[in-house]
Amino acid sequence: MTGLLVVTAVPAEAEAIRAGLTASAAPDGTAPPDVTVLPVGVGPAVAAAATARLLALAEAAGRPYRAVVSAGIAGGFVGRVAVGGTVLADRSVAADLGAESPGGFIPVEDLGMPPELLGGGRIVPADPGLLAGLRAALPGAAGRHHPRCTAYTSMGPG
Repeated sequence: MTGLLVVTAVPAEAEAIRAGLTASAAPDGTAPPDVTVLPVGVGPAVAAAATARLLALAEAAGRPYRAVVSAGIAGGFVGRVAVGGTVLADRSVAADLGAESPGGFIPVEDLGMPPELLGGGRIVPADPGLLAGLRAALPGAAGRHHPRCTAYTSMGPG
């Protein structure tokens, strides 16, 4: 297996990560050669399809990635993590995967969808080995471990 694939939603996020890799890289200023950082698009369907394509191409070329990290700029944790801070998620939560009803939101599991058809359900734990490696590589993020909540809808002025 080869390096690490880091996917972001938009190019600005990928550029920021590449800049951080270069800044913390080898003394000669080069980024680690085994890290690929690419924007894959916004939204779960586009991001999943583009990431799957990258993984399939790497596999077909005989250079599969050893891990994938989804990274980017996120909402805040007021009073818990400063702006610009690093958060390592111990699980991903698809917070709005379900349906709205007159009685309120119904999580997809309560609609009868088996978790195995959802890639494990709305809550997917991080790979323990990868998380441990990230904790070691990013000591500034130590002690700040939160779920990564995704929400694909937002409310505007109303």
